[in-house]
Amino acid sequence: SPFLRELVKDRASVLLAKTEGDLQAAAVELVARHDVGQVASTLLTWVKDEAKSTPARVSALRSLAAADRAQLEAALLAARESRSPELRAEARDLLVKADPPTALELLQQVLDQEVSTVVERQRAFESLARLRVERAEELLARSLDRLSQGTLDPALELDLLEAVKAR
Repeated sequence: SPFLRELVKDRASVLLAKTEGDLQAAAVELVARHDVGQVASTLLTWVKDEAKSTPARVSALRSLAAADRAQLEAALLAARESRSPELRAEARDLLVKADPPTALELLQQVLDQEVSTVVERQRAFESLARLRVERAEELLARSLDRLSQGTLDPALELDLLEAVKAR
């Protein structure tokens, strides 16, 4: 309703400042739904802030992706360089839509690097399942080879099979 929209806009800074954790993530989504332009710079700052909770940072990134293309590039870059595996994975997921060639390069790096977390590699398989390009199929095929050779992390086997099945 217009009344609630105005109320949220008037109270945006308080909602964002006075909440924490999952509640803060929900507040980000609420404020962003009503007027991301007003808080875009705050959301970008949150994406960059390692002290903020991961759910709040992911919500901030998603909100910018949905509504503020001007801040998105900086937010994606910051998220990709974050210490949070979940935030890095979310940035790659958003890149699948925004910039598939760059996403494919990053997804390959995640699958090739042993330092990538299981969560990041699981999300990489999910992203590859959605990308309808030959290079995505090649990366999945390479992972299937690793599975058949017994060199794929067992924690990833089901994720790989589900990604291949989804294609």
